[in-house]
Amino acid sequence: MSEKSCGKLVAEELVLAITRAIVYSIASLCVAYILLGILRQDAKEAIEYAAQTAVEQATNMILSDRDFNREILPKIKQNAKEAIEYGADALNRKASGSSDGKTKK
Repeated sequence: MSEKSCGKLVAEELVLAITRAIVYSIASLCVAYILLGILRQDAKEAIEYAAQTAVEQATNMILSDRDFNREILPKIKQNAKEAIEYGADALNRKASGSSDGKTKK
């Protein structure tokens, strides 16, 4: 059995360490990409759930408020009705060929 010199041993171990580092790095990157994909999907679903829940809670809170139903909701309905009527009148005026009482040339 021949003995190896100190320099040769260091070189062999350095080569082994570098190859192991490359293999472990590639494996770590694959695992990281897989985990990020899983976490990204979970985060997306969590954000969607939180937004949906917040909208539902806000809607329930507003619609269950007595003052809102008694005072504000009728005003909103009246404004919506007037907006629809105004839009219909504007379309009728435009369809008949006049806008603001003037005919188009």
